[in-house]
Amino acid sequence: MPLELGFRRSSLDSSGLVLQAENKGNGSLSCRVIATNKTVQQHTDYPFTVGPYRMAENGILETGWSFKTGEQEGICVEGFSPVYLTVP
Repeated sequence: MPLELGFRRSSLDSSGLVLQAENKGNGSLSCRVIATNKTVQQHTDYPFTVGPYRMAENGILETGWSFKTGEQEGICVEGFSPVYLTVP
């Protein structure tokens, strides 16, 4: 999968993180973040597109909350198997 995933500190929530998804390929990628916030008991399935050689960020503005250390998140990219990761 040509998508590289990482996290950075949120500037809107000092205890939260923002998911960074960088497309390393030359075609656009249709993606979804599947996340559950256990603190507020909310679930999201948020679609986003990442252009070729571009980065998309997903955080409190897109999901309604910041990602927290230890949470499990899923990333689905059309044409690839889902990736599940634990927020660092």
